[in-house]
Amino acid sequence: MKQRRIVSMICALVVIISAVVLITGCSQANNGKSDKTEIPAEYIGLYEGTFSGDISGTWKMSSDKFGSLAGNFNDSSTNYPASGKLESNGNLSGEMDVTAYNVKIAFTGTVDKSTGKVNGTWENTTINKKGSFTGSKK
Repeated sequence: MKQRRIVSMICALVVIISAVVLITGCSQANNGKSDKTEIPAEYIGLYEGTFSGDISGTWKMSSDKFGSLAGNFNDSSTNYPASGKLESNGNLSGEMDVTAYNVKIAFTGTVDKSTGKVNGTWENTTINKKGSFTGSKK
């Protein structure tokens, strides 16, 4: 009976030690940080400009510290919601939602980190519309 009790104690000790090793051996996921990469502070903020081509008008977009872009393109009669991503190297990409044609128009471009100037192009081959856009950080 005493021998059985010792074996039970050893098994319990092994389980406890294993649990402690497992808990302390695994690193915390992202050490409590977000899994998103922050972009340089110079890129965070509001951008405005114009777009031209087969459709023309103005645009406004803002970037958060993770490079998420949100805003719209406006052709003076319709707002086209837009979203995208601004990378830490200044490259940007996204889509504007053109519900009248039931399509999304892709856009790509760059932001100059030192001046805040924006240049890019937009296009959708399905509806055969394309053009360019320019702007700057406000």
